[in-house]
Amino acid sequence: MTPKFVSILFICATVLLTTPSKWYTRQYNASGQLLAEGWLDQDKRTDFWKWYHNNGRLASEGHYKNDHKSGYWHFYDLNGNLIKEGHYQNGRAYNWWIFYDLVRQEKRKVQFQNNQKNGFCLVYKENKLLQVEKFVANKKTGSWTNLRDFKRDNPETTF
Repeated sequence: MTPKFVSILFICATVLLTTPSKWYTRQYNASGQLLAEGWLDQDKRTDFWKWYHNNGRLASEGHYKNDHKSGYWHFYDLNGNLIKEGHYQNGRAYNWWIFYDLVRQEKRKVQFQNNQKNGFCLVYKENKLLQVEKFVANKKTGSWTNLRDFKRDNPETTF
């Protein structure tokens, strides 16, 4: 082997071994429209990502960890209005989520566990609490429209 060949072989091996495993990518549909953009690490989604509606507006944004949604996410309608936001852990909804009903001008704060409504749902209109609902495994198990009755039925609960 010639010294020149050995040098070229060494350079090629160095480049292959030092190629970064993490890179920024953009994904497009068949007509060339941007669908998503974010970071990949060894072909798994990681860190911050954005997803887009067919009209080009932002549909959702948040973080991934090991190809699963993680942390706090925001979701938008076709007009760019925020429609929901909340926490993910290992790709599953958990903790408090907020849902915005733009037509009825209501906001719902809902507790999730294991991708299901589990806990309370607080219904607000114009920043005034209208109703409290209770869920177990996505099924409504109670509903209150006044604080006195809620406290009577749920004495240990505080928000």
